[in-house]
Amino acid sequence: MGWALNLRRETSPEGDAAWSPTLGWLPSASQQQEGPGEGNVVRSSSDLRGTASSRARELWPLVSLWVFLAVFSVLYSVYVYKSLLSDDPAIGHWLPSASDTNLVVSVLSQVFANSIDLLLLGVFDVLRWQLAARFPGVSAATFFQLSSSTGWVPMLFLTLNRISSGGIGLIRLLLPLLGLYFGSSLKFKAEFVYFFKQNSVGTPVFAGSGMPMNEGLLSLLPASYVAVFYAAWIPTLLDVPKYAVPFPIPGCEGSCTSSFLPGGIETARKIAPYLNMTLLRGGTFRDAETIQIRNAPGILLRFDTPGADFDFDRDKDCHTYGKHLNDTLQVCIRPVDDSLAFGWKACPSRLFQQRACLNDTSWLADPLPKTVLMTRYKQFATTAFSGRDFSIRHVQPTSEPILERVNASTYLAVLNALYNLPDSNPGTTRATSYEHDVAMTHAVAYGTTWLIRLYDDVFPDDIHTPISHVRNFLAIPHQFMAACQHFANYTVANLSGIKGAFPLPDDMQTVAVSGNSTTRLLGLDWVVWTYIAATAAVVMIAGGLVMNMLTREEPIPESSGFVEVDLAARFGADSPTLSGSGPGRAAPPSSPSTAAVAGDDALRAIRELAQPRASPGPVLSSSTFRIAKELRRRKIRIISVPSSSSEGRLAGSSRHRAFAFREGVYEGNRPGGDGGGGRTELSALERADTEITSLGSPLEGPKMKW
Repeated sequence: MGWALNLRRETSPEGDAAWSPTLGWLPSASQQQEGPGEGNVVRSSSDLRGTASSRARELWPLVSLWVFLAVFSVLYSVYVYKSLLSDDPAIGHWLPSASDTNLVVSVLSQVFANSIDLLLLGVFDVLRWQLAARFPGVSAATFFQLSSSTGWVPMLFLTLNRISSGGIGLIRLLLPLLGLYFGSSLKFKAEFVYFFKQNSVGTPVFAGSGMPMNEGLLSLLPASYVAVFYAAWIPTLLDVPKYAVPFPIPGCEGSCTSSFLPGGIETARKIAPYLNMTLLRGGTFRDAETIQIRNAPGILLRFDTPGADFDFDRDKDCHTYGKHLNDTLQVCIRPVDDSLAFGWKACPSRLFQQRACLNDTSWLADPLPKTVLMTRYKQFATTAFSGRDFSIRHVQPTSEPILERVNASTYLAVLNALYNLPDSNPGTTRATSYEHDVAMTHAVAYGTTWLIRLYDDVFPDDIHTPISHVRNFLAIPHQFMAACQHFANYTVANLSGIKGAFPLPDDMQTVAVSGNSTTRLLGLDWVVWTYIAATAAVVMIAGGLVMNMLTREEPIPESSGFVEVDLAARFGADSPTLSGSGPGRAAPPSSPSTAAVAGDDALRAIRELAQPRASPGPVLSSSTFRIAKELRRRKIRIISVPSSSSEGRLAGSSRHRAFAFREGVYEGNRPGGDGGGGRTELSALERADTEITSLGSPLEGPKMKW
């Protein structure tokens, strides 16, 4: 014996036939007659199944969205890999910058995250009605947790009460985090890095500045040439991006600075029988956006401030220059381990104006605050230069720094050529006129002392700029030593090798190429691959859920697309009563006049939960938390019932538009029993949902069998 849901055919006074649902007692097999009476129709398991076409009709928006996401995720993943991981981020002829990639990735990731959220919420919303249309319905807690309108706090309370089916509550709680992950995690620790795309063949060249300091070259260069270099670059060399860029060295902090000098475009020469063919002749690099010189030796200079107790031996380490102008410059230089200490000062203004620099030499014993400690390293690197102004765009080291000692004698030779009058002997090896040498020697001597006195007298609080002048002075021979060697050795290079009195080092042979460059967005390997895998997984899971709903036996109620309209129609006044005077009993409507009451009973169990009740604690007094507990205690479920509307009156209809909330526990088999053709075992999800509604204290009264 058990309870059965029946449809009774009644005839109105006007002669119209109608089907009236009732929940009645089903006698045992021995008590049943040969078949149901003419006015009663027992619902079978086939009535609970929907057709594939009806399910497809209701799911086509979700199927379309999933197809879009599947195609989008493939293209999006390819773009993510191409832009953030591949060696060449260029897309066709377009080389996106880091800001362009950042914008596109941000927009696409938000599109994907919101689309996934929209798809999953839509799937859950349809799934709850499909579960409600099955046997034996769905628990109200699961129904609410699957609803897209349930807020985060109610979802949390339902989950904490352990009435979620299959972890649905946890999944819904994690949906915002899922959107956050897909919307922003892809750029976790992503970096803006330089990228160069070659668009020409390589040109063999001699390039770089990492060649030994050669004192012999100074005897071949006119004094005026040396003076021009120094007069032009003492104030600015290390601050000019054509020749030098800051370069970090481990341990160089505070007052310590370091600069890398790759040599510049002007000092590079094409490999040819004569080393007078620069990169800026022949048209090869005329319209180049970027010129890259690969793996060339450069000079890395480190400048430290000597300790407070450091001082020079004024007799051994210091020298005076410019005496012929009565404008004395004191220069002190001394090796310190592998470094070189260098300092200078000029005759004070009060003595210079009185032309007494040679008569009063007491100032030579004063401290030298403009002193630095220089260390030289040889550093191989690939350097990219702008094709417009030849400024250094990027330096990529290709080796570890190699420490090289600098001899004080090299700088003494430079100082002698700069500040002492040249030899007027016609037999000198200098190639320029004596008059030019004298003029430039006077000019650079006066210019150096004037610059020192300017900051001593006018800008005494600026202690950094005078030190930068010392650094520039020390860096000049390192930067222009290659140019000096080219000048002295035009004819020693040919395609068969390097010959001559001043051969260029073999490691300066390299290639120069032209191309386009930009700053790209580079992601971490594990971040990008995890993101792509998660994208594929969530799309496949969503597709599996959609496919599962398409293949399930239970029908999907027809939807209008408006949640409120669907709720009003499915829990309308024509739904039958399933909660009568006793638990699990039905009070069948006896006449049309009671239809409104019967319809109200479809929502009575839920309506009662909204009534305020006193509770001892502040958390328990929350209506949200109380309702979550009541759903568990009262074991409220949503079940599909036959509608009394004209479309749902016929037995065998598969469109279950009417639903009702009821209290109690379902037991027994599906409609039709063991021999009715329906399944007698519940699925894992159905068993879990049924067991969850069985928690709590048992209800009084008989348990119902469907």
